[in-house]
Amino acid sequence: MAKPYGTGKSGVLSVMAVPVLLLLIPIFDTTLVTISRSRRGLIPFTTPGKDHTAHRLANLGWGQRGAVLALYSLGVVAGAAAILVTYLSVAGALAVAAVAVAVMLGGVALLELAPYEAQKRKPAKGIAPDLTPGW
Repeated sequence: MAKPYGTGKSGVLSVMAVPVLLLLIPIFDTTLVTISRSRRGLIPFTTPGKDHTAHRLANLGWGQRGAVLALYSLGVVAGAAAILVTYLSVAGALAVAAVAVAVMLGGVALLELAPYEAQKRKPAKGIAPDLTPGW
């Protein structure tokens, strides 16, 4: 008989890891956009744009359908990892979590190099925009 959720050796770790693994794709996308916009001097959470993961994958030639299928597939893998963590020892659960974090950070580094539709930087309220000619 299968043990109940979170009652094994990795009980506390799995309870903390499961939500993170289930939300890995939104966490990945938010991390990518935050780092990307911060590096360009934009306010990450108030600046709209087409620099999200799906847009970048589509710009790499995957197309909309391919980008969505890739993100769905990664979501399924992360969900399976969330289920797997509840059955592993502490060392196994830590290994799954470490691999997930490494893959996420590697993906952010790779997609940071991918093309995206750049946004124009807007001046903050009360500050005059730069009116110098761009030639």
